[in-house]
Amino acid sequence: MAPYNFKESIAEDIKEIEVALSVLNGLRDVNTARLALLKEAEERGI
Repeated sequence: MAPYNFKESIAEDIKEIEVALSVLNGLRDVNTARLALLKEAEERGI
């Protein structure tokens, strides 16, 4: 049985976490933009 490469597995997990964080940051940016548009619409009375 070949030894398990923990370093490689951890590196892969970190890559997956970085992708998830990137997606969450993108969603946060989208939500921030949506809130800004809603605030602008409210101020204009639309």
